[in-house]
Amino acid sequence: MNIYLPIIGNNNPAKQFADLVIKDSRQQRVLKWNEDLAKAAQTKVKLMIDTNIFAHVIGGIWPNQIARQYVLLPEYYGVFANNCESLVQGSKDVNLMFESLANSPSHSKHLFGLTPFFAEQTDIGVGYGEGHNNYWFAVYISRII
Repeated sequence: MNIYLPIIGNNNPAKQFADLVIKDSRQQRVLKWNEDLAKAAQTKVKLMIDTNIFAHVIGGIWPNQIARQYVLLPEYYGVFANNCESLVQGSKDVNLMFESLANSPSHSKHLFGLTPFFAEQTDIGVGYGEGHNNYWFAVYISRII
């Protein structure tokens, strides 16, 4: 059975994950929760679970394409590109999944705004779901115009 959790309440794993990103001491910018970006992230989680594929690009659909269904991204964010998405799967333990991404050199740049490009991204939304005996998170952090 696949479970898609609504993005409401502070006990939701998606909100817990976002809070860890927002409050981490490595964070270089002020991030705010964006419900529309969370809908994009939840859409990605559903796509991954429905296809049982863990990847940034599934069926030719790129992260920026998914985000643009819900928010207005800068024009210089390519269509067939990923300027906003970090993914992790495995454990139901939100802290463990957060640390897995946070300790990845490429993902930490995105999560904490460690480059000029990522530093301008101030909105966050996280999606979460359970399926195929796995736990799936999609973290969308982006600049919204």
